[in-house]
Amino acid sequence: LEHIGLNVYGGAHITNGDQLAINNIYASLKTGGKLLLTVPASVKANFTPTWRSYDYLSLRKLLKKLKKTNYKFGIRDENQQWRIVDKIPKDHPFDPNMPSGVALIEAIK
Repeated sequence: LEHIGLNVYGGAHITNGDQLAINNIYASLKTGGKLLLTVPASVKANFTPTWRSYDYLSLRKLLKKLKKTNYKFGIRDENQQWRIVDKIPKDHPFDPNMPSGVALIEAIK
C-alpha cells in the first residue's frame, strides 16, 4: 500500500493510489469481512516520492469507510527491541528517511 501509485515499479504516478487501493479492497469485502493490514508508521505521516509512512490520523482517514477498526503499532524501544503500543508516543524519534515502526490494523466492513 505504501508504494501504490508512486511510480516505484513503473507506470503512472497516482497521488491517491493508496486510497484507490483501499476503496477496491472495501468493494471486494463482504459485509462483516475482515481486512488485516500492515503499513509503515511514524509519529507523523511522511509521504515521499517512493513510499508512505502513516500516522494514526492518516490511517483513520484512509480507512474511514471501514468500521470496528483496531489499531496497534510496533515500534522499537531504546534497546532496539520491538514492542506493541496503541499509539506511537509523540516523543518517539522521527526520521523523515525511515518509518518509526509498523501499523498493525484489523478492520471490519
